[in-house]
Amino acid sequence: VEEGSGLRITAVFEFRNQVYAALDRGLYLVTPNNGDPATWDIQQISPGIGVCGARGVAVGNGFCVLVHRTGAYQFAGGEPVLISGELLGPAPDRPGLWERINWACQDQIWVSIDHEDKCVRIGVPLDGAAICSHILKLSYLDGWDTCIRFSPFTARYHYFPGRRWSLDTIAASQAVRVRRPLALGAAPADRRLALSQLLLAASGAGGVVHYIDPDATTDNGQPFNFVLRTGAISAAQLLRQNRQGMELVGLVQMRARGSGSVQLAAVADGGAPNVFLQAALRSAPDGDFSGLALAQGEAVGLRITNAGAAAALRLQALYAFAQPVWALRPR
Repeated sequence: VEEGSGLRITAVFEFRNQVYAALDRGLYLVTPNNGDPATWDIQQISPGIGVCGARGVAVGNGFCVLVHRTGAYQFAGGEPVLISGELLGPAPDRPGLWERINWACQDQIWVSIDHEDKCVRIGVPLDGAAICSHILKLSYLDGWDTCIRFSPFTARYHYFPGRRWSLDTIAASQAVRVRRPLALGAAPADRRLALSQLLLAASGAGGVVHYIDPDATTDNGQPFNFVLRTGAISAAQLLRQNRQGMELVGLVQMRARGSGSVQLAAVADGGAPNVFLQAALRSAPDGDFSGLALAQGEAVGLRITNAGAAAALRLQALYAFAQPVWALRPR
């Protein structure tokens, strides 16, 4: 394949009973025959898109995912389609997340397709890391199209159902979904875990294998520190009025289950959080938690946090009762 070009073959994979050879730059279909391999037929699929390394390709049900310096691509037998445009920077002096990958260690990059969760995980070494320090996770539950699209009718960007990217700060060298029986807790978040689980091999030298448990309240013994912050609450939005002036947020009700305890606080005009409720969570819903925020300002939001303690929160509903105080800001 491409003899004399100086390019090396980085990956060879089989898809739909056909053999593909990927180079640093280029993707080729190899059709064997009964003769010598030098006589096999070679057909170019893409002249510039290849695979970064031996583990930079994952074969799924009906599609493949290829990782290259120019981006991540979905491949179904035709021209590879870019699916990581959201991660690219707008200009050379404004790099995006994809440009932060340390491509000098591209042989470390791996890809895994999880058909149960409908997501693709890509282990990458970010910034100056020499091993895979983060995981780029792509959810294709709502399809493969970009979810932020420009509308020429409104001349604005809008959200549509489509793919969604996220970043996990997990240093892993491999991700594998295994099938094994597992005893679950009293109120599991996902009962499918009783049959199969996602395991992550740590990138370090300790040889640790991690298990992704949505019911866990600690990360290897350390509590998760989480903060959930809402936008500004306004009664004018319900009255279909222009939001203008001061708002008073009074009674707040929360319906949630989980374990441990969380704090509810009100944040007015970007100030310090004012804690007004400490909620001890239970595994089964037993009424709503309620408290008086009594927060006033032009922009009042709510903040939920575990304050560094071990806690698991499954928020079902959050209600806030608000009313306008002044139609215009007082002088």
